[in-house]
Amino acid sequence: MAYFWLQLIMSIVAALHHQIGTADAAAGIGVCYGMLGNNLPAAADVVGLYKKYNIGKMRLFDPNPQALDALRGSNILVTLGMRNEDLPNLASSQEAVDSWFATNVQPYLNDVVFSYISVGNEVVGGVYGQHVAAVMQFLQNTLNANKLSATKVTTVLSADTLGSSYPPFSGAFKPELSNIMGGILGFLSKNGSPLLVNVYPYFAYAGDPVNVRLDYAQFTATGPVVHDGELSYWNLFDAMVDSFIWAVEKMGVTNVNVVVSESGWPSAGNGNLTTPELASTYNRNLMQHVMNNGTPKRPGALIEGFVFALFNENQKAPGVEQNFGLFYPNMTPVYPMFPNSVEDKHPKLPRRLSLSFLFDSDSDSDSDSDSDSDSDEKEEEEEEEEEEEGEEEEEKEEKKEKKNKKKKNKKTKKKKKRKKKKKQKKKKKKKEKKEKRKKKKEEEEKKKKKRKKKKKKKKKKKKKEEEEEGEEEEKKKKKKKKKKKKN
Repeated sequence: MAYFWLQLIMSIVAALHHQIGTADAAAGIGVCYGMLGNNLPAAADVVGLYKKYNIGKMRLFDPNPQALDALRGSNILVTLGMRNEDLPNLASSQEAVDSWFATNVQPYLNDVVFSYISVGNEVVGGVYGQHVAAVMQFLQNTLNANKLSATKVTTVLSADTLGSSYPPFSGAFKPELSNIMGGILGFLSKNGSPLLVNVYPYFAYAGDPVNVRLDYAQFTATGPVVHDGELSYWNLFDAMVDSFIWAVEKMGVTNVNVVVSESGWPSAGNGNLTTPELASTYNRNLMQHVMNNGTPKRPGALIEGFVFALFNENQKAPGVEQNFGLFYPNMTPVYPMFPNSVEDKHPKLPRRLSLSFLFDSDSDSDSDSDSDSDSDEKEEEEEEEEEEEGEEEEEKEEKKEKKNKKKKNKKTKKKKKRKKKKKQKKKKKKKEKKEKRKKKKEEEEKKKKKRKKKKKKKKKKKKKEEEEEGEEEEKKKKKKKKKKKKN
């Protein structure tokens, strides 16, 4: 009996270890909480959702009072954004930034943890980009005055700031942004702040699905796809992050880390390039990759990251923009992303299980066995039910996989058929072209011969005429001679 309990405890410990590892991965990555929807849940429910799925970091695009109130005491690490349109006013004076801080940050300092404050989102390269460095400095002055050294001031860049990004080594900011980026990077380097960048392999793949491999975009390649000097890239995410790192280093800055402030894959909106399966694969792999790896350029370095986005937002642009969410507005998952909610993370111990069973004598165990038999049977029944449910779930998954495989095979067949047809068409066209050329050549040859013949004939005729003329002339001469003799 003691052996049975020992085995049970060992299996529970193993399960706990696996689940805790997954929970750590979820806690290590953040999720962007966008609010461009008219059917989204209350902020308090949203914070509850983060806790339920053990999501440890939240990115807010602007200082929403309801969200900040709901975050009190949650221990969720917050990245807070300043609105782009507020930057010109904030850049005008230290007082303007102090006032912003007093309204949007100070009231929450005692019970909300602010990791980063981002001066705008993707503003560099646009009309507000010129104000970023000034606002950053004013905000840093405010944080220093309030002794908030743990909160870092930064900004968010899009891939559009890069003039070159492939291969990663060629990564460089656009020449026209060098002054603005010089000021920003100088500030980040001086204050030990990271640079936030938005990285979307989806858009690179969707923009050129013929030349960008899906497995490379989805972290599923089984070997290196791109070689950049001595560095080998198995996934597009690393290549995109490293192109930013190279761009920063080319500005003479080597001590600024990169944080991925947005990355994700839409589950709908662009045909078979955006399915729940593809979105789930990308985001799950992103979560694991960010937790466990650096990049080829900076191996072993911890990359912080945020998945975009929490919800499908119906007030964004139609198409893919409305379908980046991990959850529907009713808070049900769009596809499986997190293994279980927090309350389901740890397998429940049998009610009467105690470690003291390991140290009881055999006689004690035997005396308890009758009283425990009913509960053991009940537990066995529950286990059987759970196993049956699990088997049913597995069967469903297998069916789904088969269906997807069938669909994929169908698509592959169609693709092959189209390819074959195209090849045949090309071959036919080539043949026709060849025949046409041959025919043309033959016709040219005939014409040439005809012309030659005509020329020959003409020459012959001319010769004959000349001969006849000569003979005629000769006759005339003879006649003339005879006439002369007579006289």
